[in-house]
Amino acid sequence: MKSILRTYTSWIDPTRFWPTAFLALAVKGTLFVGLLLRFRSPAFPGYWGGYTFDSASYIDPVEHLLSQGTYDPDFRMPGYGVPYGLLRLFFEQAQALNAMLIVQLLFSAISVVLLARIAFMTTRSAQLFHLVFWAFGISTFVSLYDVLPMTESLSASVMIIGVYLTFRSLDRDRPVLAFVAGFLFTWIAFLRPVMIPLLGLPVLFFLLKKDRLFRRRLVHVALFLLPCSLIESAWIARNYNVHGRVIPLSTSWMMPHFLGTPTYRMCEVVQAFGGSMVWWDPDAEIRAFNVRDKGEPAWLADPERKPSIPAYATTPEFPMDSLVALADAVQRWENADQTDPQRDRYNHYIMERGARYIASFKQTHPFQYHVVAPLRILRKFIVHSGTYLDLPHPRNMGERVAKGFYSGLYLATVLFGSLGALVALFDRRWPRWALVVPLIFGYGALVHPVVLRFCEYRYLVPFYPWALVMAAWFVHRLFSRQRRSALPTHAACMPGKDDQLGV
Repeated sequence: MKSILRTYTSWIDPTRFWPTAFLALAVKGTLFVGLLLRFRSPAFPGYWGGYTFDSASYIDPVEHLLSQGTYDPDFRMPGYGVPYGLLRLFFEQAQALNAMLIVQLLFSAISVVLLARIAFMTTRSAQLFHLVFWAFGISTFVSLYDVLPMTESLSASVMIIGVYLTFRSLDRDRPVLAFVAGFLFTWIAFLRPVMIPLLGLPVLFFLLKKDRLFRRRLVHVALFLLPCSLIESAWIARNYNVHGRVIPLSTSWMMPHFLGTPTYRMCEVVQAFGGSMVWWDPDAEIRAFNVRDKGEPAWLADPERKPSIPAYATTPEFPMDSLVALADAVQRWENADQTDPQRDRYNHYIMERGARYIASFKQTHPFQYHVVAPLRILRKFIVHSGTYLDLPHPRNMGERVAKGFYSGLYLATVLFGSLGALVALFDRRWPRWALVVPLIFGYGALVHPVVLRFCEYRYLVPFYPWALVMAAWFVHRLFSRQRRSALPTHAACMPGKDDQLGV
């Protein structure tokens, strides 16, 4: 065992990129193959991975561009469509999708190494380097999305690489790295528009990292923001040419065909009192209002514990029997044939009664609406098994053990990561220039449930790695025998001359 450990530490450390990257690729690749076997979709012959309802909205605009000459529908920003479109120039659809999964796997493996390096940069602890490397490497919370054509995997990986290059650009005084980091953060915003405020955090780093002349730091800031200025300007010009108005981000904040429907109105109803609108979650309150998918699997269509309308959702104008009547109308609307004239009547009833309910809840329970409801959604967003999609219904002892392990890893990460992020804001042992890390996690943990009132947990995926860094630091801080004081700013970044990556 000692010889194995010596061999491992002689090859895997913060200064050796390529051996560490190959190990990360082996770990991630093993998960990748296992997840492919579980989620393989028959959507396209020859395609390896999974395919979801949301996947089509990233892929279809590119296919429409290739066949019809226009990028349509364009309510998604093209952060995923551009690399997929480039691959489609050389491959058929199934092969291009396979190539995208390989790209996601490679980015994912690199991000494992660089996240562990970021942990070392900020703490100078080799123990934390290895802890973060393995905890992130074996986690399925992010790896699950490596096998799906969605934005979560790339968003997580690109953000890690962008933060790493941001730190290294100033440490080595290489402004070109700031430009590359700016491009990566712009790409993140075009993958998920909600990420665009994160461009301010590297700017904060450049201003707080005071071991360079202020003029040099301003050069880094300018080069960091340059890619966003150029690419965003081109996107705005394109949208103005197509739509005749200035659209800086998405043309619609949600799927246009979903807005204005009874289903969306019921989502707003549930959001008002702080329930979950994720109707493919068996515990979501919206399922008590009969909003569900057709053709659901048995474990979801008939769960052991069916959700109910909570008593705190009632108002004087809408007691429980009124809410039950609204749920009944939703079921009748769902079951009505498209040509049934009664369907329009149900549609009007749901839209009108739902709007009145939201106004009634705001008026009679203002504190619950503005304060308690977002906190309820925050709890649902953060506190769950973390394995709903990859291991929703364990079929044997092995899956039950795996679910228990990964649920424990997820819950420990978000619990200690949240505590670590809060402590780091005030603890001088966490370098001030590295506040980027807890602030990224804090933003990701709050923006969807508190600001947007969404609790679909895949929105936490790109921010989970930063919770892991903060959790590792917090646990290390609690149990380490040697209490370290705040690091000097010149020791901020590494690895140095023995760095095999070269950047």
